Amino acid sequence: LKIFKLNLGDLVPEESSRMLANCIENGLVADNYHQFYAEEVEHYLHCGAEVGAVVTNDRLPLLHAVLLNDNLRESVALRSCELLQSAYRKQRKALSAKERELLEEKHSGSSQDLRDRWKSML
Repeated sequence: LKIFKLNLGDLVPEESSRMLANCIENGLVADNYHQFYAEEVEHYLHCGAEVGAVVTNDRLPLLHAVLLNDNLRESVALRSCELLQSAYRKQRKALSAKERELLEEKHSGSSQDLRDRWKSML
């Protein structure tokens, strides 16, 4: 987290929202080796990123896009989802039916050591 803060500095919420959407969107088309980090998501959220933002190509909500990214390591996807869901709660945004369905899929297909954390988001 400190590295992102040093490299990116404090961002205004609008810039942070744009950068968060871009990093998640880029992850959808990137391979396994060129993905974002959960700490990057955390930094943008700490800078006030709006979780109601969408990835531009498909107009997908951010959490939905993270859940669709099959190239993202499970632990990174899980932590990113936890961070986004926490921000949802703070901004009084509810999960969509599709996000809930995707969370259930992640839970049922997850490794044993992460299953309880996926379940806690349902």
